[in-house]
Amino acid sequence: MAVLHNDARNLRLFVELVDREVPPVVPGQPPPPAEAVRVLGTGGVEFYDRRDKSFWPFIRLPVIYFGGRDGPELVESIRSLCAGAREGFAFRSGAQDELTFQIGRQQGGGYVVEVGIDLAPYLYETSGLQGEPGRELALYRFTTSTAELVRFADQVKQELEKLPPLRKA
Repeated sequence: MAVLHNDARNLRLFVELVDREVPPVVPGQPPPPAEAVRVLGTGGVEFYDRRDKSFWPFIRLPVIYFGGRDGPELVESIRSLCAGAREGFAFRSGAQDELTFQIGRQQGGGYVVEVGIDLAPYLYETSGLQGEPGRELALYRFTTSTAELVRFADQVKQELEKLPPLRKA
């Protein structure tokens, strides 16, 4: 699991990549490119409870379908940000952008992380009542350090490496 802690290390964003979709084999057709194969995972925001020394979810999405290039692009965005090549970036993932976050350099050092988790798709799935995307949005904001961003990028990279390889047709 890849985690990005706040400065106090009592709040964190997490992203967990679990498996790749298995694209259907179509006789006579080439296999889809890696960018077209979604990655199944989850994500959310957790808080630290000192009583049992564990992190607990404020909010956890049951499943997110990450695009095939989302993980590598996230790692590259963090690297560019830490290298000073950019001031910030935004990341969106999920079939309906259920998980979004942006990270930007703040004046005086460090970074501001803003996480948005849209519950509309999951509320529709559980209640059967369609809501508007963005109307049931949970927002979190915290600050973090360069060291935390570097660890997070490395953990995302490790999550990607643990996924099963794409199958050849």
